[in-house]
Amino acid sequence: MKIFLFPHQDDEFGAFYAIDRAVADGDLLVVYLTDGAYGGTSAQTRRAESQAVLHRLGVRDEQIWFLGEQLGVPNLGLRHHLERLLSALDAGVAERPVETIYVPAWEGGHPDHDAAVLLALKLASSNRENPVTVWQFPMYSAYRCWVRPYRVLTPIREAGVVENTSIPWSRRMEHLALCSMYPSQKLTFLGLFPFILWHYLVLGVQQLQVVHPSIVQNRPHLGALLYERRGWLSWSQFEQEVGGLLGTLSREEIGTRSIGIIRDSR
Repeated sequence: MKIFLFPHQDDEFGAFYAIDRAVADGDLLVVYLTDGAYGGTSAQTRRAESQAVLHRLGVRDEQIWFLGEQLGVPNLGLRHHLERLLSALDAGVAERPVETIYVPAWEGGHPDHDAAVLLALKLASSNRENPVTVWQFPMYSAYRCWVRPYRVLTPIREAGVVENTSIPWSRRMEHLALCSMYPSQKLTFLGLFPFILWHYLVLGVQQLQVVHPSIVQNRPHLGALLYERRGWLSWSQFEQEVGGLLGTLSREEIGTRSIGIIRDSR
């Protein structure tokens, strides 16, 4: 089974083609880790928008789990509920062999995204009978942003090998159209869409990296993180608040792939 761990409703935009491929394989589970409510938009509205998008991608209702809404996990508060989420996830997938987990990248863009990476690694390490690969996909970050405010869909190269999978043109157009299906987030997508459009038209790839537990022992990249620039919290505060879970992660806890060169599977 392939599991997608999305902190928020709309985070799926960073993994549209990975979802396409998982739908084709048939066995997947999409999990939302917070209720998504933000800026006056209700959890119900956010849920309905993502459900509509996932349905367009071929994901069925029984393959979607709004776990964060069930547990009352708020936006920007994921790091405070990791143990509860992990317990629920462990119980929820106990009878189904997990092969792969997809999660937004450890990139300092949003604290909920970084917290989700820790959750993915712990969930993977709890499935000891079968090695589980954790893949991260970039969303947005301040990585190497000396002039521009942020980057979108840009991997942090120091985090390891980037696997590029070419997206067929027909799917690129469909994915771009899906970005219009989040009316409650139109201001957010107005800022993101020029970068998304460039990525799809010029690069046209789904970019993934295997998550090695070693990367979460350090801040995602040099310089100020995006959530630090936005004044949400500092890296030292984040590190302190997830310290209990972070301290339990080590290289030996999860089977990983070796890194070294950038692979291209176009």
